[in-house]
Amino acid sequence: YKFGQMGDVLEARNDIYHGDYPMDPGIVRSFPDGSKFITSKSGSIFDKSLLFDRYIDLYADNADFAFNNNGSIIYAAKPESKRIDAIEYPSLSKVKSYNTKWIPFKIFRNGTTIVKAGMSTPGDQYTYFLVEKIEL
Repeated sequence: YKFGQMGDVLEARNDIYHGDYPMDPGIVRSFPDGSKFITSKSGSIFDKSLLFDRYIDLYADNADFAFNNNGSIIYAAKPESKRIDAIEYPSLSKVKSYNTKWIPFKIFRNGTTIVKAGMSTPGDQYTYFLVEKIEL
């Protein structure tokens, strides 16, 4: 959508796939140059015209994504295995994994650090939300 100064909709777009590729409004990150975005647990990548590019992994369970400065590395938070993978883009080769102490659900890159919001083990009497820093 494109909105005017008064909040009126100036432009609206619809994807041509209508459910062919996983999308999730709770997991959406723009590439640093704004040319693409990544969404869903699968890591579906679309260009800004909403054309599908590729998946990171169709059957993955990613919770969130972050990028290096130029978007050539995608950091993928993997809650089931308590780690963050560094994945080269566009080749999708995994170049490194970072183990986390807590289950990652949101990640942010700040220079050479990944700041991760995580939670303690679900099913415990209390669930705690914790912040962890990982040096890249």
